[in-house]
Amino acid sequence: MQTDHRSSKGHLSLIVRIIVALVAVGWVFFDKDLNRLVDILRSLNPLYFGVALGIYFAGQVVLAFRWRLLLHSQGIPLPPGPAIRLHLMGLFFNNMMPSSVGGDLVRAWYVAQHTDKKVESALSVFVDRIVGLLSILAMGLISYGFLMKDPLPQVPQASGETESSNNLFISLGIVGILVLLGVVAMLIPGIRKQIFNFSITLKHKSIEAANKVKLALLLYCKSPQTLIVALILTLALQSLTIIGFWLLGGNLGIEADLRHYFVIFPITWVVAALPISIAGAGFLEGGIVLLFASLASVPEELALALAICQRAIWVLSSLPGAVIHLIGGHLPESPSLVETPDSEV
Repeated sequence: MQTDHRSSKGHLSLIVRIIVALVAVGWVFFDKDLNRLVDILRSLNPLYFGVALGIYFAGQVVLAFRWRLLLHSQGIPLPPGPAIRLHLMGLFFNNMMPSSVGGDLVRAWYVAQHTDKKVESALSVFVDRIVGLLSILAMGLISYGFLMKDPLPQVPQASGETESSNNLFISLGIVGILVLLGVVAMLIPGIRKQIFNFSITLKHKSIEAANKVKLALLLYCKSPQTLIVALILTLALQSLTIIGFWLLGGNLGIEADLRHYFVIFPITWVVAALPISIAGAGFLEGGIVLLFASLASVPEELALALAICQRAIWVLSSLPGAVIHLIGGHLPESPSLVETPDSEV
């Protein structure tokens, strides 16, 4: 019965996330000039899209080596091939699958099949994600603190200040409705019980995450140079990815400074990583539209076109992971696929 209860909770969570994603996507496309959006996408030079796609996919391959570096520091020398295949399969589950099981859990499960060090291998996936998130946060803070300390050039907004005021009132109205619904929900006993159960689950998850962090610190603080190299590598790759999107945005007609990109994209990537939607659907695109419109006065259709291009790049880069999963490329070729050091033979 406990298994059935967990399964029903997982299905409920998935349904809620799908509903949230649909509502968020609907909100993003609401009141947009779809004909203009189509014209903007048609004007895109495929070469710029290909460059941005190539940079992003090459970065994913390098990130697989970052994860391999973290594994190696714990005495798990996973060969390059399996590391790349597992990373790409995790990317597919993160970006494409409407599931309550994320790509990180999939990677953690299958890498454990490649080695006897189950705890260390699974923990490496957790540390790999933390390194990625920390680098994104660091990039956003550095960009905002140093790159945006001078006033940025503003692009005149054709629609004037009235449209911005209306958007602000609409956003405040949506927030007010959500708060009101939350208050009403708290008055219903059944929903109160569900919220209480969720808080208990959240408490247990927090304790579990804290234990993971503690264990990770104990393991990886023995080789801090590995974490430093992984962090520097991630910052470099993310910078190249943002430059690729900057070139793409320029081809779309977005007149925004590169500094905008180094602030907006890290923020939206962090939001997209939150498990409140399916692969951040709606929140990623909405964040890009909102921030480009507010920080650089970019027309919303132009910003949405860039967001759609980023989503398309994520999807196309995830397809190899689907092929790997279908042909069984994520499974060990033998019971002991991981290279064993001579000292352990």
